[in-house]
Amino acid sequence: MIQNDVTNKLPQKALWYFVTYATIFSLILAVTGFFCFWLGPVAGTKEINGVVSPATFNFSIVGVVLIFIAILIWIYSWLSYYCYSFILRESTIVINWGVIFKNSHTIDFNRIQNIDLTRGPVMMLFGLSSVAIWTSSPEQLHVSQNGSVSIPDGKLYLAVEEAEWLRNHMATVGDVQKVKMV
Repeated sequence: MIQNDVTNKLPQKALWYFVTYATIFSLILAVTGFFCFWLGPVAGTKEINGVVSPATFNFSIVGVVLIFIAILIWIYSWLSYYCYSFILRESTIVINWGVIFKNSHTIDFNRIQNIDLTRGPVMMLFGLSSVAIWTSSPEQLHVSQNGSVSIPDGKLYLAVEEAEWLRNHMATVGDVQKVKMV
């Protein structure tokens, strides 16, 4: 159960969800890095008049950089879990996230237009649901050369039962407050 006026952390399952995705991505980078590191001495040299000399580009450096990036991604996934929290209040929810740059977003239940619960195959494996909170805020729409992308005002990763309870709670409290305002 989610407690009111208390800093709530994401469930332990969310940590393993973050780490699973980071591990898959990191493994791809690490394998590519090891291949480049292994290929480095072969492709990083050239023979001129019987003398082996270093070429202008050495794949070993690329391999080391890719392996380093893979390790950083894996560490970042752990840290992002521990820096993610939310506070459920009477009529708002405060979501805090960020490893390097700390972010905090307060969402008033009156402004919520939609609450999406999403479960992909990996989330189903861990018994999680993604809770995306949409408001009427223009900050959600990000326009680029490739088109526009909508980003929810708030996103949480919770156990399925907690996600459904939170959605129903926010919708009920928000509707009651809208009726009181009219």
